[in-house]
Amino acid sequence: MEYVLSFERAAERRGMKKGIAKGIEKGETEKAKKTALRMLADGFELDMITKYTDLPVEEIKKLSPIHC
Repeated sequence: MEYVLSFERAAERRGMKKGIAKGIEKGETEKAKKTALRMLADGFELDMITKYTDLPVEEIKKLSPIHC
């Protein structure tokens, strides 16, 4: 039987929390990018897309340079 020290368990929990938070953030970013693409297709201006997606203008331009 392997013995796990309390500080090792604490480090593992911290790592899990960081991983979960990073995964959630990535999912939110992907959702914002999809929203931005739909808004671009519907003819929204860059400043409006930035306002509602919280994506920087540069990121929106990377998504669809044809529209920008």
